[in-house]
Amino acid sequence: MAVGAIPSKATKTRRFVNLAKIGFFALLLVSSVFADQLTKTLTDIYCMLSDIIPIMAFTLMVLAGVAYGIGNFFGAEVRAKANAWAMSCITGAIIALLIIVFSNVLIDNLIGTGYKPSCT
Repeated sequence: MAVGAIPSKATKTRRFVNLAKIGFFALLLVSSVFADQLTKTLTDIYCMLSDIIPIMAFTLMVLAGVAYGIGNFFGAEVRAKANAWAMSCITGAIIALLIIVFSNVLIDNLIGTGYKPSCT
């Protein structure tokens, strides 16, 4: 290829495939070297989330009830905003609980079968 010439689409594709092969090989090498550290880190993250998220979800539920209750003492505009805040709090709590439920499955798929986190 001449200097300054625009590379063809096939050349670009070939370069991308070669770069992807190198990246995949590097990822495979790194993952095999740091597999134990990855398992420990993911377990620590899971344990931290399983401690914090239920408390946050309960707090969001309580805030939703408080916002809904206080909103009913005021006019229609404030009541509508309070209802929206309450629904947002409840949605956040449900999503947080779903995260904690499915994070064990996700980590199990990332690490391999037989993953049992020990949060002590």
